[in-house]
Amino acid sequence: MRHRLLLVAIMIGAFIPAVPAAHAASVAGVIGDDAAVVRWSGQFMVGATGPVVPAPEACSAAQSCETIAVDVGVPGASWVGAPGGLLVAIQWPVFDAGYDLDLYVYRAGERAPVVSSTSTAFSRHEAAWIPNPAPGRYLAVVAAKSVLGQSIVADVATPLRYDGVARIERGLTIERHETNAGVPFTRRFVAFGKTTADADPLIPDLVPTNAREFHVESGWGAHIYFYGDRGLRHQPSCYPQETVGLTADEPRPGVGPLRCLRWDQGEWNLGDGPFELHNYPGEGSGAEMWQRIYRADGTATQTHVGEARFSPNHGHVHYLGFSTSTLHRIAPDGTVGTEVKRGPNKGICLADVALAAPGGGRTSPLSYGVPGTCDAATHTDPRDPTFPGSPYLAMGISVGAADVYPWYIADQYIDITNIPDGRYLLRVEIDTGGKLVEKTRTNNVAITCVALAGHHATAC
Repeated sequence: MRHRLLLVAIMIGAFIPAVPAAHAASVAGVIGDDAAVVRWSGQFMVGATGPVVPAPEACSAAQSCETIAVDVGVPGASWVGAPGGLLVAIQWPVFDAGYDLDLYVYRAGERAPVVSSTSTAFSRHEAAWIPNPAPGRYLAVVAAKSVLGQSIVADVATPLRYDGVARIERGLTIERHETNAGVPFTRRFVAFGKTTADADPLIPDLVPTNAREFHVESGWGAHIYFYGDRGLRHQPSCYPQETVGLTADEPRPGVGPLRCLRWDQGEWNLGDGPFELHNYPGEGSGAEMWQRIYRADGTATQTHVGEARFSPNHGHVHYLGFSTSTLHRIAPDGTVGTEVKRGPNKGICLADVALAAPGGGRTSPLSYGVPGTCDAATHTDPRDPTFPGSPYLAMGISVGAADVYPWYIADQYIDITNIPDGRYLLRVEIDTGGKLVEKTRTNNVAITCVALAGHHATAC
């Protein structure tokens, strides 16, 4: 059955306790100013699957959705000259297609949601944004789209737990109206700190995550989207297509690894605007990749930043040359020493997978999901600055979000077949060729110590 945890509101100068209510929305707290942060937690049991768009009242006795009330006490006049919005976000720890939650936000008394966030699979978060919200009660409905995945090991019925947050953030809401799969599509993001529209570019800032979840083993693996963990970790450490040399973007038949170091790796966008890449299959060679830079006035420019290629192992288009992973000996002074091995240039599909700091500010509504981001050129934009009206594929990372490649996905490895056990430094650098437009490149390298011991690898 559904289980509710303590609901907490953290405010400046006030503490609002949880008010659990049977057959009604749980009141998480009041947002009275920009410093207020409302937090709550909940969980769903394995097997929970709910209606497509659940109404708040339907969740009072349902096992597949729950309703949390947030009272916004910010006066409407405060938005004049200082625009902003209400951010509502949820995040859960499991990165698996079998676990997927959706988020809908209603204004109390209204039948249709004001906003929603419904990324499909392979994300572990949702984030929605209401520009300049009127004072009053808002109802956040968290719905289990699917909690069908379950571990193969002993904890079969482990529930899916999530954390929720609501807060006020200041910034100008930008909307770009396009078409996706033949229907109207609005890309919405926030120009944080902006009070009026101007032509200043909103530049992203990409920062690699610290490597974690080291393994010298593989998870259960099938093909394309069907890689996973589920507790089924085993030898060999390399997938068959890796062992025979058929890496995603550099096929070398007959030359492949027999012992693979695997780890979680991603990159945050901590900049002022979304990181967005476009590929136009019907233009030029069909392989060029373009970076789009938005402005606060809603206009955009684009820069050619390299090439794209279809990855047969991942089943979608990858941007080539995005990052470089190298394993190094540790120098006597503890710094990066001689390179001993380099990971394959597998390319990357960029998508919103995790949130950097829910409730900590500078979190934009989500725009880039998988499937759908790297799979097909379904977008058209009559105001496209490079190819107006031409179909394009869009991948990227929203402000405050991160793309993450989990350790168990195919081609996420370094060949350590003939590498002796011991301590090494794993160095990951993004935008190695300096082609991307970023606020700074001084934070493009992450270095992590890893200890190898047979079929085991741990951070050191």
